Amino acid sequence: MRLIRFLILLTSLPAFGQQALLVRSHTLVSEVKDIYLSDIVDKNSTDNELFKEISSVKLANGPRLGERRVLSSQLISRLLRKQAHFVQASKKMKLVIPSQVIVENIGYTLNERDVENRLNEVWAKSCIHCRFQISSLSLPKMKSQAQKLNWDLDYDGKIPRGQFSYKVTVKNQEGQDITGWIQGMVRIFAPVPIATRAIHFGERLTEHDLEVKEQDVTYSNDSAIERERAIGRRVIRAIRSGEVLWSNFFEKDYATRRGQPVKLIIGDQGWQLTLQGIAEMDGQIGDTISVKNSKSNKVLSGVVIGQHEVQVQ
Repeated sequence: MRLIRFLILLTSLPAFGQQALLVRSHTLVSEVKDIYLSDIVDKNSTDNELFKEISSVKLANGPRLGERRVLSSQLISRLLRKQAHFVQASKKMKLVIPSQVIVENIGYTLNERDVENRLNEVWAKSCIHCRFQISSLSLPKMKSQAQKLNWDLDYDGKIPRGQFSYKVTVKNQEGQDITGWIQGMVRIFAPVPIATRAIHFGERLTEHDLEVKEQDVTYSNDSAIERERAIGRRVIRAIRSGEVLWSNFFEKDYATRRGQPVKLIIGDQGWQLTLQGIAEMDGQIGDTISVKNSKSNKVLSGVVIGQHEVQVQ
């Protein structure tokens, strides 16, 4: 679209001794303050003396944080004609105004690279081998007084699944909190075991049945099994070649089995008594199960602490 320019003076070229001042079509500000002619003029098109003169020519109230003010060339020219400051200064210049002038208050925004580094840092604590691909990052518009101050991220300790939104807080020099929100999307890639062939129900995996590759695990509902734990385990469903080996594809890895012998440990680090017993139920490490003392047939309760080992409570 052809840009329509409005010339305040009637002639198309500046008269001898006059400067042609160019008004920008889009101006960004970071504070809430009145708009002066000097705010929207290209400073390279004027000298310091003239720029100082037009710095006192007020046009309108400034936009609030996150808002914009749109001024037409007709409105600007009408406002200028009413001001004695401009009438005097106009003898030295010719002002060129676009048909529409936008003044936008963007406030202060956090550095995008700093934000991405901070997000990668906190997420890596939950998944050290993961790679995070951030997109559509939206940073908060904050008051300009937040600039150059440290900021804190309110992280809940959970890796997001696709979309994320975190509160950020900046404490100003008066001790007041300035808050905003960081939002965006993330894809998560992790090295996971992949089936190298079709695996049938009930088969036990060998080291040749899987390989580790990086895969998109953003929306996975389960965790991938570790390669070492997968080898020798029996699968409880058919698995396609190239499919990720999730933990729920395998029989549960019980440390104790009902009816099998277990070692009963009584006491703490100061003293311990070891007895033989029988597991009354299947249990994984950390589970509380019932066990029977083989000698007295008394049923006890304990926590599974290792393969065939139960700490009696």
